[in-house]
Amino acid sequence: MSDLIFEILNLAVICGAFVFIIRASTQMGAEQRRGWYFVISGFIFLILGHSIDILDEFKQFQNLGFLEEAIGILPGYVLLTIGFYRWFPEIVKLKKTEEKLRKVNDALAHRMEERRQAMVELAKARDQAEEANQSKDAFLATISHEIRTPMNIVLGMLELLKDAKLNQKYREYLHLSATAGKRLLFLINDLLDFAQIDRGKFTLDHRDFDLRKLMDDVTMILSPLASAKGVELTAHISSNLPTAFRGDQNRIGQIFTNLIANAIKFTPAGGNVDLHGGPITRYKDKTEFLFEIRDTGVGIPEEKRGDIFNRFTQIDNSTSRNHEGTGLGLAISKHLVNMMNGEIGIDTNIHAETGSTFHFTITLENQPQSIRNNSDLPLEGYKIHLHDCEGLQLTMLIDHLEKWGAKIHTEDSNNNTQERYDLVIVNHKPDSSEDFIPLEHLSEDSQLVILTDLLDEAWDQAATCVGPITCLQKPVSSERLLNAILNPQIEDHNYSHSVAKNHITPEGSILIVDDQATNLLLTKALLEKIGFPDDAIDIADSGKKALELLANNSYKLVLLDLRMPNMDGFQTAQAMAELTQQKDEQPLSIIAFTGDITKKSRRKCTQAGMVGVLAKPTSLSDLRAVIKEHFTFTLENERRKKELVGQSNDLSTALESMGLPPENHREVAEVLAEQLPSLLKSLNSSILAEEEEQARATAHVLKGSMANVLFPTLKDPSIQVHKQIKKKEWQRAKDELRNYRTILNPIMHSIQYYLQNSTEEEL
Repeated sequence: MSDLIFEILNLAVICGAFVFIIRASTQMGAEQRRGWYFVISGFIFLILGHSIDILDEFKQFQNLGFLEEAIGILPGYVLLTIGFYRWFPEIVKLKKTEEKLRKVNDALAHRMEERRQAMVELAKARDQAEEANQSKDAFLATISHEIRTPMNIVLGMLELLKDAKLNQKYREYLHLSATAGKRLLFLINDLLDFAQIDRGKFTLDHRDFDLRKLMDDVTMILSPLASAKGVELTAHISSNLPTAFRGDQNRIGQIFTNLIANAIKFTPAGGNVDLHGGPITRYKDKTEFLFEIRDTGVGIPEEKRGDIFNRFTQIDNSTSRNHEGTGLGLAISKHLVNMMNGEIGIDTNIHAETGSTFHFTITLENQPQSIRNNSDLPLEGYKIHLHDCEGLQLTMLIDHLEKWGAKIHTEDSNNNTQERYDLVIVNHKPDSSEDFIPLEHLSEDSQLVILTDLLDEAWDQAATCVGPITCLQKPVSSERLLNAILNPQIEDHNYSHSVAKNHITPEGSILIVDDQATNLLLTKALLEKIGFPDDAIDIADSGKKALELLANNSYKLVLLDLRMPNMDGFQTAQAMAELTQQKDEQPLSIIAFTGDITKKSRRKCTQAGMVGVLAKPTSLSDLRAVIKEHFTFTLENERRKKELVGQSNDLSTALESMGLPPENHREVAEVLAEQLPSLLKSLNSSILAEEEEQARATAHVLKGSMANVLFPTLKDPSIQVHKQIKKKEWQRAKDELRNYRTILNPIMHSIQYYLQNSTEEEL
């Protein structure tokens, strides 16, 4: 009985081991089961053998002992031996692998913990960086506003002083102050742009624009800088090329400004700076342009050209001392060109003995090109002589004048030097000799256009000529040139800057909102200079005051400062929009007038419903451009004509009061038109040469001439000229003579108008 129990227990142990191994096999891969089937087979045979051994304990199965050994125990142990021999190494290998895996898992867990800690530190660093960027943005916005606001006052007041009656000494002071202020503004803009580039927040604003107008505007802005250096500045793009494109005109203008200002800076007096360009590749919806800025300056050594576009880099230390600048302008230009899918570089100016050529390409989106009316020839039949014009300026003039139908003659043309022309265009250079006007080509009916940097000096000599005279400030655009030719009596640039410009009457009112009283007064003065009457301008020193005015009045435009206490510009703009909606009026046009011109600020202005941003400080031309986008101006050109008619009538009345019959009035007017300019020219030469006797004699004739009887406004100025000559105060005599000419200029035009009008009546 005890043997039976032992055999049963033995069989149970074998079965338990078999079940355990079977269950373990479910967690094994196929590669880990080498010899496994031998082990299973061995267990099966052992179970069979021990089962027979248990039956052998019963009498009826006692003869099965042989089978127990033959088909049970012996094969089972053989198979188990083979199976375990092949399976155990795999088990050991598996255990080693599991141990390695455990170690790898532990190392990975450790690394994951380190990475988690690093991510925590990185998040902290990111938060600190974002906070620093926000602080930097806030600092830039604040410093931009705080610097630009007083700069707006300084440059604005200097702009207003240009029309003040100042002598030559103080005019020079004014010019130097304005130049230094604009230079400071350029530096501020460069630093702010550099900060935006450094933070990766420099973006482009694509809008429709006219490329030719942009080039003209940029060169006009830089003309005082070129004039101060005695440098001839010219910009030209062929009249046959389309100029309507889409892109960031402000940034393209910035590239032009940086490169041209740099060229002017390194070009000596008497040199030239030329901007010209054109398309080099045209695609279906885009055009690639190439622009060149050529100068006749000192040039840049070839070994230095690779570094010239790096930040804070100039040619060398000596150049840094002789020429001011941060070294950021070219670096910013390169970044902008790259953003416009272009390239920038520098070469030697092969068209001159010295100098450099900066060249760059940009890609612009095409606008639908309007059909040009090539039959429009406003100057058809004109015979025009170009005097002392050369280089790109000559190319530009010939290009436009011939396109307008004119026949051009130059100094190199094979023509009769005694031939008379309908129009003579003279290029007046700062270093020109005293007699720069080719009088042999002028007749009484000839029109004279003088291209000049020095309006006063050009007018002084032009006053000696007969016929319509226009002094046009360089650089000359095609639009201004055509207006000067076709409308010589009403063009803004006819006379020196001391002669009153055309008045303009805007249709609508404007509201200025600023918490600084000085800014309010300055902006109002600039608007009045543009042409706004006093009753068309309202001012408010707070957002609350602005809303009170808006509740009782209607405005076409609001110039709104952004940084104001209690109620800032954004809150004021939103409140204005709501109030306008309540009044059931048209949406109000609001322009942010601010020193904060960061991208974030511009975006907030758009979100607040504002239609644009005008940066402080602003020039009179920038302010006028913004105003013209929102107002329709009625030009009072007839006012000028009425003044001329009135003055010519005054001349007739004065002549009649002297007892002269009407038939002699024209003869007297001709004498005045001929002799007064000659007297002025002679007196000017005597004063410059400090010839006391001749100067006193001429001044005495001028003081007692008939002009002082006919035009009382000339009496006191002529007395002052004579007085200063007697004292031998030659500089003051020159200033007083300039003042005399300022008063005489419109009188001379009234005389010319009288002569033309009387001629027409006689005919």
